[in-house]
Amino acid sequence: EIADQRGENYDLATEIDAKDETVSQQQEWIRKLWSKSEIQQKKYEDKISIERELNRNIQEQIDFIKNQEEQIKQTDSIIGAQKEVLESLNSEIEQSKATITRKNVELDMRRRMNWLLGVLVGISLMGGFLLYRGYRTKNRLTKQLRQQNAQMREQSIVLARKNKELEEFAYIASHDLKEPLITISSLIGLLVDDYNEKLDDSGRENLSYISSSAQRMTQLIDALLEYSRIGRRKEYTNVEVSKLVQTLQKDLQHRIQESGAVIHAEDLPMVRGSLVDLRLLFQNLITNAMKFTREHVPPQIEIVATQKGNPLSDANGHWEFSITDNGIGIPEIHKDRIFSIFQRLHASDRYEGTGIGLAHCKKIVESHGGEIWLESTEGEGSTFFFTIPFEN
Repeated sequence: EIADQRGENYDLATEIDAKDETVSQQQEWIRKLWSKSEIQQKKYEDKISIERELNRNIQEQIDFIKNQEEQIKQTDSIIGAQKEVLESLNSEIEQSKATITRKNVELDMRRRMNWLLGVLVGISLMGGFLLYRGYRTKNRLTKQLRQQNAQMREQSIVLARKNKELEEFAYIASHDLKEPLITISSLIGLLVDDYNEKLDDSGRENLSYISSSAQRMTQLIDALLEYSRIGRRKEYTNVEVSKLVQTLQKDLQHRIQESGAVIHAEDLPMVRGSLVDLRLLFQNLITNAMKFTREHVPPQIEIVATQKGNPLSDANGHWEFSITDNGIGIPEIHKDRIFSIFQRLHASDRYEGTGIGLAHCKKIVESHGGEIWLESTEGEGSTFFFTIPFEN
């Protein structure tokens, strides 16, 4: 707007100059007319009057223009002041924006800190609650554990006393039961020597029956004593099973040759256990495989060991042994009772034995922390499996 006003004032001044020049020319022309005639003089006066009026108007225009210029200058001054104020305000606004941005960042940080603090307080409260509950649980479990330990100590004392009583009973029973059996066997021997010729066939048969019964009773007592000793031998050593089986084959050489048995054993591992008990375990299973055979079928026995787990890292790792034969097999209905003590599936006149051998095997395996089981097909053969942990 100020620029437009300046442009208009400039045009007005130019127009005024042009009018001044025109007035001068008119005055010159009027003077010429005045010299010519009075009429022209009158016209000249009128012209002068008009010119004066025009000059007065022009002067008013000039004064107005000057006044406008002064107002324009004042306006420019005001506008300059307002610009400075606006620049100052803009600077303050920018500072306010920066301050507001900083405050917003601080508020955001405070909100986050408050949120994190709330989370930490919640976690602390939860952790404190869990610790308190764990402490209460630990105290309760500790109390229960102490009670259980006390009960276990009492049970251990009672069990130790019972084991000692059982061991004493077994010793006394063996001594007291075997003494009359020895006497009976001796008397039977004397009767056979002194009266064998005087007795008829029925008497000699009765004496033979009494003698065999006394011998069988002696075997049963010895087997029962051996069963009571299993598991109490804790002298565990590293046992080379391959060497143990080789030694058994030498000890059973006569029986192996008599039955025509063939024993095949792969490379068997070293285990941790009782040498005496493990020898009895393998001996019972091998002799059973040579005993319960089909007619005119030589025994074929295979012994295999499989590693289950890593000995260095697996706490439940063990060796799994299998002893497979081609004998008569075991009916499915009898698989659960063959490991019980004094359980016989066949008559003693057909297959000799006390009926306690597999019970021995079960007790030996369990005393070593393992398991024993059977897979069998009647008329084809059986496989006895048992496990021995890497560490006992």
